[in-house]
Amino acid sequence: IATSKPAGLSIRKFEKPEVSLIIPAYNAKDYISRSIDSALASDFANLEIIIVNDGSTDDTQKVIDWYAKNYGNVVSIQKENGGVADTRNVGIESAKGEYIAFMDNDDLIRPNMISSLYSSITKNNCDVAIAPLYRITNSGYSIHCDLPFMEDIPHDIDKYLEIMYTPGYYNCAIWNKLYRASMVKAHPLGKLKYEDVSWTPCILSYAEKFCFLKTPFYEWDRKTRPETFGDVLAKQSEDDLF
Repeated sequence: IATSKPAGLSIRKFEKPEVSLIIPAYNAKDYISRSIDSALASDFANLEIIIVNDGSTDDTQKVIDWYAKNYGNVVSIQKENGGVADTRNVGIESAKGEYIAFMDNDDLIRPNMISSLYSSITKNNCDVAIAPLYRITNSGYSIHCDLPFMEDIPHDIDKYLEIMYTPGYYNCAIWNKLYRASMVKAHPLGKLKYEDVSWTPCILSYAEKFCFLKTPFYEWDRKTRPETFGDVLAKQSEDDLF
């Protein structure tokens, strides 16, 4: 875990959430609880946490059920196995917030991630808010996606798309961002091989403005499951990536 201040879980009660955090889950009984805990430690009051179980064959649902029973802002959804894009789409359909964020079931978020991105996206009337992230490995952590934009002001989305695949700035991650829900609901994730890499530039092409914060909030954990689509992509040539 990257350097972080202590945080505690809290129970939220609200009539309508302002942000929906969607967590797709699959056979994650051994580590999903810490991911949910980090979401529950958020300092953003009106946060809905939607956990979609993609047909897990282990006891993942038992863990989710405990949280849904004890925390009023945790929503549990079960579905047949269909892959992470299909699972996120189910979460998107049920999301009640005006903004949507995504999180993987083995990662962590900082307590002030949602509140910071929400403050910037609403202040600047943007379609998406973006921040750097931590990549966690056995040897420590490094900061990724620290982009060369002025902080907390609106930018044209074309400026982001221009450098999206530039070495050093490469950033197709779905989860270090906060999106306007109406935009996401209008353009669901395609069921493609590399869901994040395929969907992120697509959804951003429908945005007009984005804002950027220079503080990393998301902890992308590569210790728990070292081999992921991101690692596979990193080994491919530029032609294959294209």
